[in-house]
Formats: sequence, C-alpha cells, structure tokens
Amino acid sequence: MKSTYFIEEYKTLVPKKLDEWKIAFPPNVVERLVKEFSQKGDVVFDPFAGFGTTICVANRLRRKGFGTEIDKKKIIFAKEKFKVDLIEKSAFALDYEIYPKIDLCIFSPPYWGPALSVKTYEEYLEKIRKLVRLIKNRMNMGGSLIVLAQNFTSKEGIFTLAWDIGNVIKRELYFERDVIWCVDRRGKKRDMKHEAADHHYCLVFRKRGK
Repeated sequence: MKSTYFIEEYKTLVPKKLDEWKIAFPPNVVERLVKEFSQKGDVVFDPFAGFGTTICVANRLRRKGFGTEIDKKKIIFAKEKFKVDLIEKSAFALDYEIYPKIDLCIFSPPYWGPALSVKTYEEYLEKIRKLVRLIKNRMNMGGSLIVLAQNFTSKEGIFTLAWDIGNVIKRELYFERDVIWCVDRRGKKRDMKHEAADHHYCLVFRKRGK
C-alpha cells in the first residue's frame, strides 16, 4: 500500500438491526488489507470475527481464513450469509496449537472493558497485550498483525484509544507503520451516537526475528 491513507465508504452487508453500533468491517476495507499484507494460500485469522466479514473476504481471495466469536447471533449470520464457520470460543481460550500457523491477523477490539471482562482501562490494555502475545506465538516469522481502532472525544477531551492500544502491542511486535482509513461520507454526516471519528487507524505490526 503505497499511500499512507485510503478513502472508503462505510458500507457493509450486515443489516442495521444486527449491527446497531456499526462494528462490522466493510468488505472493501478488508480486501485492501488482505491483498496488501498477505499472499494467496496464507492463513488469515480474526480473533473478534463478529459477522465473519474478514473470513469471507480472505477465503474469496484464496487465503485460508478462520476466526473466533462468542456471539451466537453473529455466528449464525456468518454461516447463513457468508457460508463461513466461525469458532464459537473466546480467542483467549483457543488452543492455537491445533490450528494452522498465522500469516496475517486482522481485528478491531471491543472498545469497552466489560466486553473483555475487565473493570479498568489498564486491565483492558493488558488483556489486549495478552491476546496479541497468544497470537504472536502462533504466527509465522514475517507475519503481520493489523489492528483497526479510533481515538474519540470524551468529557475529559480526546481519548487516545488507538494510540494506547498501539503502544501496548508494540511491546510484543514490531510496529511497522500506520495506514489511515478515511471514511467517505458521500454527503452524509457522521452519526455522533455510534461513530467515534471520520477516520480509523490501521496499525500494522510485524513479527520479526531477534
């Protein structure tokens, strides 16, 4: 990806009634990342697979996709709509050794602590780091991990979620670059209730040898 940013509309195949908080990945965004950071035949993993978009796109591009998800409704949707079988298990409890070694991991983490069963922000960040460590141990050397996250405005000012996540992950993997996905509104205003910003950071990390 030669540019440090790209412009893409937020458009998914998931009905609004199932994705009120707009957490589904747009297929076109996933396709850009999979094409740039993996090769045909590579293994692509999404630990928060949601509605299965990443796995669907990876398989269509002749990669081998798999992912974990704990929400039964999302698992059913992925099966019926995208014809993909998600692993009904937390990524923290997965036995990674029985699955193929990973060449590319793409995910957007839950933004709130309760979703990861933690109470404080520090615990939340440490749990993200723990997950990345599990994935790293099953990644091929040279493999990439991409996290999509946003900073957002809070009562105290700008909440630097994306940067904080990036800082904890770079303790585990080499921080290679960031790519900014600018959301093409096509004349539509941002939904202030559900959308944190007009752009997402795609933070790209790589597993390198010592």
